[in-house]
Amino acid sequence: MKNYFFLLLFVCGIANSQIDFGIKGGLNIADIYYNIENYNPGKKAGYHFEGVARYNFCEGFGIQSELGYSQEGHEFETLGKLNWPLFFRANLGQFGLYGGDQLSFLINADMGKEFYEKSNFGGLAGIDYKLKSGLFFDLRYNFGTESVNRDFVEVSTDNGAIYQGYVAYPRVLQVSLGYMF
Repeated sequence: MKNYFFLLLFVCGIANSQIDFGIKGGLNIADIYYNIENYNPGKKAGYHFEGVARYNFCEGFGIQSELGYSQEGHEFETLGKLNWPLFFRANLGQFGLYGGDQLSFLINADMGKEFYEKSNFGGLAGIDYKLKSGLFFDLRYNFGTESVNRDFVEVSTDNGAIYQGYVAYPRVLQVSLGYMF
């Protein structure tokens, strides 16, 4: 009986909640952090576009998921990724604060996909501002929590040192413009 009561509460919560859909796109400033001394490739500008779904439990709290393409990497390499973030958000008037996880799938790589893992996990944190018209602005930082490189890859630095088995964590700053329907 107790289980039916909780199921009823859950269904009523869904019925009284609000689901919004939207789209967004914008600029990426990306790099990859390597744990190699004296090897720090520069940042790379890229782009991203996503579909957005927001589920608001109540006026001040909800979850959001997206699915989209993102161009990432560093100055010597461009990685195309399919990103699927899922995060909790706090709605503070027209502002939203959020944080959560992201699963990324490698679609393409300039130097070859064989040097990179097919998928990796990461985290994200950000803030957005929504206008009454549905237009919104979003600023987000994505960070890898798993290395994107494969263990057999070797890197040689300017001083001639060769490294194998290093870790490489992606980092991306995203600035977006979007619209919620």
